[in-house]
Amino acid sequence: MKERHNINLKNYLNFFGSLIELLVFCLLYYFVWKDNFIVIYSFNSLRLGKYVLVGLYFIILYCTLRFSDGLKFGQLKFTEVYVSQFVSIVATNFITFLQLSLMYNKVVSVAPLVLLSGIQFFLALVFSYLFSVIYHTNLVPGDILMIYGTEAALRFKFKADRKGKEFQITKLMKSNLDPVFIESEILKHEAVLINDVKTETRNDIIKFCFDHDIGVYVVPKISDIIIKSSNNTSLFDTPLYTPRIHGLSMQQLIVKRLFDLVISTVMLVLCSPLFVVVSALIRMEDGGPVFYKQKRVTRNGKVFEIFKFRSMVVDAEKDGISVPATEHDPRITRIGRFIRACRIDELPQLFNIIGGSMSIVGPRPERIEHVEMYKKEIPEFVFREKMKGGLTGYAQVYGKYNTSAYDKIKMDLIYIENYSFLLDLKLIILTIRTIFQRESTEGFYHSDELKTNTNPGC
Repeated sequence: MKERHNINLKNYLNFFGSLIELLVFCLLYYFVWKDNFIVIYSFNSLRLGKYVLVGLYFIILYCTLRFSDGLKFGQLKFTEVYVSQFVSIVATNFITFLQLSLMYNKVVSVAPLVLLSGIQFFLALVFSYLFSVIYHTNLVPGDILMIYGTEAALRFKFKADRKGKEFQITKLMKSNLDPVFIESEILKHEAVLINDVKTETRNDIIKFCFDHDIGVYVVPKISDIIIKSSNNTSLFDTPLYTPRIHGLSMQQLIVKRLFDLVISTVMLVLCSPLFVVVSALIRMEDGGPVFYKQKRVTRNGKVFEIFKFRSMVVDAEKDGISVPATEHDPRITRIGRFIRACRIDELPQLFNIIGGSMSIVGPRPERIEHVEMYKKEIPEFVFREKMKGGLTGYAQVYGKYNTSAYDKIKMDLIYIENYSFLLDLKLIILTIRTIFQRESTEGFYHSDELKTNTNPGC
């Protein structure tokens, strides 16, 4: 019952915390508008219209915050929530600038909205920190039983647990023990984490937890992700799930391609000064070529050449043998270290997108030798090839550079099976957040880690 109580508290915190922040921001907007735009533009009487104006601001702000995960206090790291709120504030006030300019039939002054944004940035910092502290102080599960099936699952979860505070695992238990004993142990804990357990045993545990109101967390298998995105239907009086097994529909492919062309062209124009500066710096450092080409694998196993700004010394892989970069790799140049940290080295892939070999959002295209290695260890790796490779993607936003191959597959499948135009927009916005996350650019894992983290129970 304690877990149900915690779930209610989480809902209350999320609701009231979000409501308080939204109301404060809207009140600030009202006073900025009232003390500046009415006086400046001689628009003295809106009567009830002012409530509509503030209400519209509330709706836009709420939508941008929800869209960018800016209201997930405690569920995400404090920095992730704050950066999401920062992006939301910028987007909301830009939309508001356009709205006021249309309303007054002239380009309004940006100064009041810049002032408003500055105050909101500071308050967002306060709210994000305060609500995150409240969440972690009172609502983080403090007594979780982890039931696991393999040693690989055990090692991986402990590695993850040391870096975060979401899960406080107090006891471990193998899934092959006596079911009665497992159930008796479950009753002694707040919640249960099920990690890589055989399907039949896992189903029994979930049903038991459901019956006794005990919180349960499940590390999904690949088949779970495929089923979760299924359409609901029925045959006579039997409910059925029909998974999406053919990738994107023709309409979705057309929309995605048009979106890619528009966004990549705009980005290329906007980033052209940056291209000139970075190209000059790379040439100045060692006189080598500006761009680096590498063969990658995309949709349906097709091979193409990906473009990147060169961030390593010339001939970093002389023999053509893949040598993954490490955090302090001496092959990385000075300008290369900077452009890798800021993800600027990836920008030339806009040419790949315009040419049609890549998409803006999709599974990250891997090197040929990596694909061959992964397929031997994890046959399901081929599932990623149902969609064109992307400049950014679900795994890049929610994972890390050294996330295990098996978990990358899960994340990529979540994207493929749940693709929508809005999801692409969301991932593009959230990509900005990853620039501020150091762990998202950590060095690549080695092949022994791939084997350790491989989960055969798909």
